[in-house]
Amino acid sequence: MSPRPAHDGASTVTTIDITHGEESTTMKTRTAKRSRAALAVLAGLSLALTACGSSNDASNSFGGDAGGDAAVTQEASETSNAVVYEFEEARVNDSDDQTVLAAVEQPLVVRLSDELKTAVEADGGVVAVKQFTITAKSFSTGMCRVDVDVDYSSDDAFNTVAQRLIEDEHARHEGVENYNFDDEQDVFWKYVVDTHGEAEIVESVPEDSELSNSNTSYVTSDYSHATIVKECDDLDDEEVAFPYYILPSRENINVWDIAASLEYEIISGVDGGATIYATKGYANADLSISGDWAPIESD
Repeated sequence: MSPRPAHDGASTVTTIDITHGEESTTMKTRTAKRSRAALAVLAGLSLALTACGSSNDASNSFGGDAGGDAAVTQEASETSNAVVYEFEEARVNDSDDQTVLAAVEQPLVVRLSDELKTAVEADGGVVAVKQFTITAKSFSTGMCRVDVDVDYSSDDAFNTVAQRLIEDEHARHEGVENYNFDDEQDVFWKYVVDTHGEAEIVESVPEDSELSNSNTSYVTSDYSHATIVKECDDLDDEEVAFPYYILPSRENINVWDIAASLEYEIISGVDGGATIYATKGYANADLSISGDWAPIESD
């Protein structure tokens, strides 16, 4: 049983390393990355634009238009004027043509648009994550902290998809020596928030004073929050993903999959600030010639 591949242009390719029958060691397979120096220049440009006017005066999606059709929307309410990413930038044939979306000293909210969610759930499945809220902060030591809040689609969504993943991994690797995929933490860091390996489990989100001054990750025991601590210059390989599961009545098809994923990077700023860049999104759906999301057709 193989997962549906994510759309990337005229043909489809698997962009998340979950190919059945092979050892899966990371959340994704990386593609060509944008220059950190170029992102730093864009950070300065975006900060200058923000200083010259309100965040609604121009798009933070570099290469996009500043009008009503801009891929970035700003929410000036509960998300503290967050930049919202809904995979609009992924509506291109070549993933390298995606524009970079920047959240300058703002939270980045990552979620599926209604159109994309309808397309990936067309076969009766459920996307387990409703949205991610990502914030970043830099320290004078050169370290940064990245906080990722996970809002699940239901109270039992994570437990459901974790159970499916664990059962499937065990079935596929039966008899494989030294293979270890036993708990929800494995599911979380490989298929929800990439924490670069196992994290320290905590009961509540740690304060700055409780963080280690070294590369460390923390995950709350209910898997609703991750804190990633790394050197700021190393925050160029981050990812969040939207796992997907099939309701019991539809288990004649894939029991789980990845609906979409987003690669992002962090550039540190001044006075504790930081910019979050949504660099590349992948959607597990077909894209029409006019840019509409549609369910992937069965073979």
